[in-house]
Order: sequence, then structure tokens, then C-alpha cells
Amino acid sequence: LNSLLQGLRGSDLYPIVMIAAGTGMRRGEILALRWADFDQERNTLRVERSVEETNSKGVRFKAPKNKSSKRTIGIDKGLAGLLQKEWQAAVAAFGKHLSQDSLMFPRSPLDQSAPIKPRDVSKGFSVQAKRLGFPTISFHDLRHTHATLLLSHGVSVNVVAQRLGHSTPV
Repeated sequence: LNSLLQGLRGSDLYPIVMIAAGTGMRRGEILALRWADFDQERNTLRVERSVEETNSKGVRFKAPKNKSSKRTIGIDKGLAGLLQKEWQAAVAAFGKHLSQDSLMFPRSPLDQSAPIKPRDVSKGFSVQAKRLGFPTISFHDLRHTHATLLLSHGVSVNVVAQRLGHSTPV
């Protein structure tokens, strides 16, 4: 995981991958994050919505996967620091045009409310991972890696399930 993250450092994918690896959030949940969902005082991210892409409806926001998927996730100081730097860079770039309702990862800097297509993140991640020597890893594997790391450090299955937004621990 460290080799992968180091290889992605400086890329547009880096903060997205850091959130996935550091929280276990689903891809669509990350892409739906707004700056208002990041509590810089408490070092938390709030999951309120998700992004999905369908053939019939295109890219749109929707409620998270299930009732327990709406949650607040604690993040470590490293990830919080990265997000604070991303916020400061966004403020410097967009000034008064950036609001707390702006997406963390908009599709275009010209439209802070249009999300990135989920499949574009997955494709970009696969290309970069392959380039770094990880030909079989998928973006979703970051979620599994996060859960495995928590379990290996003695975090209970119930706590891991809650953190991942599962309705049951099994």
C-alpha cells in the first residue's frame, strides 16, 4: 500500500486514493464529498450521498447504499492534513467562487458541482497501478485493504462494519 501511495503522490488521483485507503469509503461516496463534509476541527468526513453512473440517467447524486452507509468517519492527522492542503489550494485557485458546498473532486474547475465519472477514477487508477507494478489491483481493493488493516490491528468486526457503512458485520 505504501509503495502504491508513494507512486501516486502528486497525481490527481492521490487524494482520492488516500481517502479510500484511509477510510474504506466507496468510490461513489468519495466522489460525492463536499468541503462541508470535512470537519477540520474533529478530523472527520461525513458520508451523506454517493455518485453513480448509469446508462439511463448518466452521472448523478443519490443516497448512500443503505441506511447505515450515512455515517461520520474519523480520519488520521495525515489524511486531515492532506485535505486541509487541498482545501487551501482550492481556495487559492477559486477564491470567492469556492463554497463549502463545492465538491472536493469536481469533474471540472469551472463547475464545482459536477462530479467526476466513477468509471474514470477506476480506469485511471488501474492504469496508474499497473504502471507502478500492481497489475491486478482495483480501486475497490482499497476498501478491502482498509478493512483488513483494521482487523489485523485488533479492531472489532462490528466497528469495521460500521466504519465501512455495512448494515451487518457479515
